[in-house]
Amino acid sequence: MGKFGYYRPGDALHSHSLAARFSRKAAFLFARCFPNEHAMAAMVERLMVLPDDVITMGRWSYFGAAPAVHRYPGGPDEVITVGAFCSIAKDVSFILSGNHDSRRVTTSPVRTFLLGESMDASGEISGRGGIVIGNDVWIGRGAMILSGARVADGAVIGARAVVSGQVEPYAVVAGNPAKEVRKRFDPDTVTRLLASAWWDLSDDILKDAIDLLSSRDIESFLAHVQLLRDPTLVRP
Repeated sequence: MGKFGYYRPGDALHSHSLAARFSRKAAFLFARCFPNEHAMAAMVERLMVLPDDVITMGRWSYFGAAPAVHRYPGGPDEVITVGAFCSIAKDVSFILSGNHDSRRVTTSPVRTFLLGESMDASGEISGRGGIVIGNDVWIGRGAMILSGARVADGAVIGARAVVSGQVEPYAVVAGNPAKEVRKRFDPDTVTRLLASAWWDLSDDILKDAIDLLSSRDIESFLAHVQLLRDPTLVRP
């Protein structure tokens, strides 16, 4: 994995230096002042590494390229949380806040335009909460993840899918709006994979089980993890 498109807290070049942290935060504050929503995306693309107050990622999760993150002035300070071992392709967008109330007469922020009220005070721009991506999630190229989305462990988001709500564990979803196409495994296997929580195991343990982890032999892998969790068990 090359350094470009790869992000893990602390791994990026000089990411912990005071100058780097200040530069990232300053760039994002500057980008939010632009009325053009693409300003933030351009700034992210330039910096490659997102500041921890916008997105946090678990170990060995990566982006194929820096995502477009849209967080609008006046909206709540929603954030993105990504679990471990997630694979996120190029051209993925995260939309934080920026919702307009469609139940009002107009969706335009008229109180801001005509009266000069801030969007915070007027309530004309809102969000549905931060975005939470579980562990071992694969997000395909060009997917769009909207404010309030909850993507559970093991899920797969198809290319160009638009996700606005809950995605169940180990579900494969596609389309706009994203709909469940199938489950990756049968319900019993999904339950056991979730219970294994293999993404919480140390790197050294996973290295020892790498052939099973990267195979289609789910049963042998689950048996191996079960033995690790409870050494008193006898291997079948």
